[in-house]
Amino acid sequence: MDSRAKGDKPYQTTSDMAKLLEQAEATKPSYDVSMQSFLDDLKAQNPNQFNSVVFNPAKLKTEDRILDKVASDYNGNANEVADFVRGTFTADTPEELLRVQEAMEDKFEIVRVKDNIVEARGGGV
Repeated sequence: MDSRAKGDKPYQTTSDMAKLLEQAEATKPSYDVSMQSFLDDLKAQNPNQFNSVVFNPAKLKTEDRILDKVASDYNGNANEVADFVRGTFTADTPEELLRVQEAMEDKFEIVRVKDNIVEARGGGV
């Protein structure tokens, strides 16, 4: 992701799909290690918290899915796709996930959070 933004939304540095996929493939191993290390450090610093939290690396978004999203959601602009490389944190309680999110916000620039807790309940609170 590029540091420049249009409004609040960050954009990729290119719209070239081949380059974006190449960058994602190159980034994924270090992303996965960074997220697991972040969680390991969080657990070490807070021994009685985060016991049930697990980092789940995800596969790269497929090129077909990216092309579908570019066409349907991003007006043909591949540089707007933000989640080529991704992963999830799971936990036994929503409170643990909120504490993980807060710790992540202190350490990383968060582009987007997908709230599957609300989605699993079928909408808002």
